[in-house]
Amino acid sequence: MLGTMTPDGGVRFGLPPFHVARPRLVAELLGSSLAVVEAAAGYGKSVLASEYRDALAIACASVPLGPPDDDAAVLVSSLTRSFRSANLSDLASVLAVTEPAEWAERFLDALSVLEQPLLVVLDDAHSLVSDQAAAVVLRLASGVAAPHRMLVTARALPPSLEPIRDVLGAASIALLTWPLTLMKRASWRPRSWAAR
Repeated sequence: MLGTMTPDGGVRFGLPPFHVARPRLVAELLGSSLAVVEAAAGYGKSVLASEYRDALAIACASVPLGPPDDDAAVLVSSLTRSFRSANLSDLASVLAVTEPAEWAERFLDALSVLEQPLLVVLDDAHSLVSDQAAAVVLRLASGVAAPHRMLVTARALPPSLEPIRDVLGAASIALLTWPLTLMKRASWRPRSWAAR
């Protein structure tokens, strides 16, 4: 997600001053508690995530992922930092005292008693190719329940995360298409699925 550092060391997220608003795509995401957005680099997945976050107007923990996050322990550390940055210290403290193998269950337990809605964004999930990192994401995806939400963005889901499509459910898949001007730049169409 797009962000700038604040004087106190935090991160303030916001949309770039010039971007193409995608209200139809945001509306599709608003109808979902779990969504996956896949598109090539530069197609605006992170900007769409920012638009979605702004439309929800709820707490958001954005986790920018990279190759080191393919290690489950590093992934949990990245999640912990993101919750701290979002001033969600209760959730961050759950992560700090938990082994990576137990983290997802402890986190989902803590999330179930969180009264205010939360959006968790996992940005660039194509970096998560190991079974261990994928297991954490898949458990979160299957356990996130309203009023909380989860958005996963990737250039393309790696094979380890393909089972997330089963979590979404065949009957509840909605194809999100990108603006025509973007589709003309490539011979293939980016895809995303949203569970209702």
